[in-house]
Amino acid sequence: MSKTAICPLPWISASFNTDASFRVCCNTSHGGLIKKNDKKVYMNQVENYSDIHTTDTIQTLKKDMLSGVRSKFCSACYDAEDASGISIRQYYIKKYSTIVDRIIASSDVNHAEKVKFLDFSLTNNCNLKCRMCTPGASYLLSQDFDKLAMPYDKEYANNAHALWSYEGVIENLIANEGDALSDILFTGGEPLTNQIHLKILTGLVEKNRSQEISLTYHTNLMVLPDPVLDLWKNFKKVYVHLSLEGQGKHNDYIRHNSNWDKILQNLQKLLSKKNQIDLWIEIHTVFQAYNFLIIPSYLEFLKTYASEFPSFPHFIWIDNPSFLSVDSLPAQVKKEGLAAIQTYIDSNKEFYESADFHEFNLEKIQILQGCLNRVNLEQSDSSQKEFVDYTVKFDKLRNQNVLDYIPQLEKVFN
Repeated sequence: MSKTAICPLPWISASFNTDASFRVCCNTSHGGLIKKNDKKVYMNQVENYSDIHTTDTIQTLKKDMLSGVRSKFCSACYDAEDASGISIRQYYIKKYSTIVDRIIASSDVNHAEKVKFLDFSLTNNCNLKCRMCTPGASYLLSQDFDKLAMPYDKEYANNAHALWSYEGVIENLIANEGDALSDILFTGGEPLTNQIHLKILTGLVEKNRSQEISLTYHTNLMVLPDPVLDLWKNFKKVYVHLSLEGQGKHNDYIRHNSNWDKILQNLQKLLSKKNQIDLWIEIHTVFQAYNFLIIPSYLEFLKTYASEFPSFPHFIWIDNPSFLSVDSLPAQVKKEGLAAIQTYIDSNKEFYESADFHEFNLEKIQILQGCLNRVNLEQSDSSQKEFVDYTVKFDKLRNQNVLDYIPQLEKVFN
């Protein structure tokens, strides 16, 4: 049996959507929903996570994977592989290669593995209101959507704000699966402000399991609480994926409420802890219409940190809302932007090949090349209008003008 479709996550992970429902993983374009009787399954409906493995969603997905069928359920990874050769699926195949071999050898959908990986999108309580975000991931943003009379899933946003609890399935996972855990991913919302997150870490420290567990965070780094830093000292490794969309005012415009100086201050504080915490830092950036034309200058700025952490970001193609993708820009702007980014990459190839973390940097360059390859060079007047209208609405509400922050978009808005 080949590994063309297999992924270990349906066998070894427990993954939670922002609205406290269960999912297969966080990388599906439709939320990866696990359903029972065609309905979402929420964490307050489940006492033991083992019940999730009997759902139709998981059973069908496992059958497809074992049969080598590329399910549409996991198209986000398969599409990324087709574009650039690199996907999250491939990362987990490599990370859990021994388990993957056991799954393939058994060829059994009911093959049992203990939970190794916890994946929490912990509530939509966030301190930012990013341009490419929704109230489902930032409860603060619901205020802006309401003022603009913009539609959104209010049930999802409210559930993400109110349904979460440490007591119940999460506490039981820590108690009963803690001995097998090796990795936990925290996203949000902003996980570094989340009290459930602190309870999870504290529970693992008290269970004397923390030394065997690596933690991964997606954070805007607007906060860096000392209690979190103290807890991190007890864990095997801490991976910090810092979410940035550009440099200085570019980032603060796209990630509304962010403060560039505060982020840099917390970044320096974090770097000062590398002698106390086994720490890995990398940058994650959404590849989108707002930052497409500033990518070369952004990459040049990040080179100043080349000796501290990988200086080339992990770029993520935006699927939703689709009108914020690069495809919404005018055809000529796309051509010029693609040429500028490609010229920058080619001109700096020697730097990235010889710099610290060169293997990581070269892999991320390949991922960016995959994003560049996905750009549709055709003109889309309807998508461009949606992008402009959306931007103008938020600018008016926030007393901003996109061209004051990203003048490179002048050809789009004038």
